Amino acid sequence: MGADNRAADLLFRAYRFLRLRDVGDERPFSSLRRTVEHEALVSLLARDAGARTPRLRTVAPVGRDSWLLAYDLVDGTTLDRLPDTAATEPVLRGIWDQLAVLRGHGVAHRDLRRANLLLDRSGAPWLLDWGFSEVAATPALLDADVAQLLVALALQAGVDPAVDTAVARLGPEAVAASLPRLQPKSLSGATREAAKHHGDLLGEIRTAVCARCGVPEPRLADLDRIRPRTLLVGAVLVLVAYVLVPQLGDVAGMAARVREADWAWSPLILATSALTYVGAAVSLAGAVPARVRAIPTLVAQLASAFAGKLAPAGLGGMALDVRYLQRSGVDLPVATTAVGLSYAAGSVVHVVLLLVFGTWAGRSLLGSVRPAGSPVVGGALAVLVLTLAAFAVPAVRRFVAARLVPLLRRSVHGVAHVLRSPGRLALLLGGSALTTLGYLACLYLSTRALGGGPDLATVGAVYLVGAAVAAAAPTPGGLGALEAALIAGLVGAGMDHTTAVPAVFLYRIATFWLPVLPGWAAFGWLRRSHYV
Repeated sequence: MGADNRAADLLFRAYRFLRLRDVGDERPFSSLRRTVEHEALVSLLARDAGARTPRLRTVAPVGRDSWLLAYDLVDGTTLDRLPDTAATEPVLRGIWDQLAVLRGHGVAHRDLRRANLLLDRSGAPWLLDWGFSEVAATPALLDADVAQLLVALALQAGVDPAVDTAVARLGPEAVAASLPRLQPKSLSGATREAAKHHGDLLGEIRTAVCARCGVPEPRLADLDRIRPRTLLVGAVLVLVAYVLVPQLGDVAGMAARVREADWAWSPLILATSALTYVGAAVSLAGAVPARVRAIPTLVAQLASAFAGKLAPAGLGGMALDVRYLQRSGVDLPVATTAVGLSYAAGSVVHVVLLLVFGTWAGRSLLGSVRPAGSPVVGGALAVLVLTLAAFAVPAVRRFVAARLVPLLRRSVHGVAHVLRSPGRLALLLGGSALTTLGYLACLYLSTRALGGGPDLATVGAVYLVGAAVAAAAPTPGGLGALEAALIAGLVGAGMDHTTAVPAVFLYRIATFWLPVLPGWAAFGWLRRSHYV
């Protein structure tokens, strides 16, 4: 073990400290020598307790920054290099017996992957590699060992043999206690990667353990310290600050623009903001096979202005719509499909309008039908390229396959019903178009109130591109991301930043902040009237 091992261990522990909690990681040792001494200690203790592990012969320094641990050679092969048939019932029982010895003496191996399970020529199992192990281990660490070994052996021998031998050798209580740790974050990297290719292997193991031990499936342990969504929010905030802060430098100029603003545009700005809720209500009514009441549906969309601030990506508003439709007599699957269909229609309309306004803006800016030369259309193409690049990532494809594809499949039936009813199709698409055009017009009127700027085509294209970019932001209503995208788009289209910044803020006040209080009142009315 040399300096590279030490550096890798420090990086690994630092990552786990930032990413996970309650996984039993101790502070890194002060030196490589202490790391080596700890591994030697656990190896000797485990062997003395009766575990089958190679005998440590010596520990010696090698040069200035390396150490040597020498063990007896065991003539055998690790489990990951053997065929699945090698994991016979006697072998499984022997492995669980070794873990029982460790548990009895408070030793947690913490890396029970198949590469650390060796079978000698007689078929007896041996445990290897004590570098990550702990003595005087807590029950949580001992339970994590059981969870890791369950998955490792299920990969080799199948779920039922792994669980049955575990229960037989450790007892149902010890195996049931591992259930909260039966999750990917508790596993070693090699075991976690292998499990990905076996479907819902962990779910099958949890089901089998619950059945054998006679316990309900418990809630999984919360091991996340920082979630990927938290990192994404931080990245969005940094990007927003990078874009917005330079634009906020000329405070005096912006204040002058605000003082000179033509507030006669305010009623129109508020009217176009209110128009978006009418459009949303019309679209939802068109997505539902049954007839829904007009006024409560409109009030529900206003209440979404409050509920949508409580969760990112419009989830609060979607949940409220589903609940409203349920209480209005619509079956839950139909209600879920209707809400998904309404949002899908909004996405389709958004793309169509993006192409229309991009072409229109290209004409107005270049004097010819060459939308590709427009910076706005270039932004739309950039969004398309980023989307395609995201689909090249396996994790994104798995997310789409697991979350979005089932929703789209359920929506197919709703689409078929709507296509058979031209009136509902008109309501669905017309309401979606009214919503998008209402937001677009509100932004344009806000620029007019602050002194004017680009024409309607350019402002519309800027809004549509900015809204598409901000839709990926994990903040309610694209907060922060939409402001940055719109300001950057308006400034890029030739608008002075002293006008663009207050215009965008005026637009967001009218469409995001002012509807919160009426939305809260609408939400309260829906609850009192038993609509949600």
